[in-house]
Amino acid sequence: MSVFIKPSTSIAQLKNTIIQKLGVHDMKWVKKLFYRIQISIVRDVLFHCCRQFSEVRTHEMLAKFGDMVFSSEGLNQNPQSVVIPGASS
Repeated sequence: MSVFIKPSTSIAQLKNTIIQKLGVHDMKWVKKLFYRIQISIVRDVLFHCCRQFSEVRTHEMLAKFGDMVFSSEGLNQNPQSVVIPGASS
């Protein structure tokens, strides 16, 4: 799966995009996001953080999901989760 984001994209928008692309809307929620970038990019980002951040391309992103649980009391987020890998750039 590929996800393309703009510098103005919020975390909530990114999480919603991931859920929609996977087709698990109303079944899963994104609990955490993890990403890996090359060490050469990290060095550049740390040195030129404000100017270069929008240029960073993340090659691998992992999303940790939790199950959505519906009951008579409403929607609950199940603390059990799984990690599903996805590529991003």
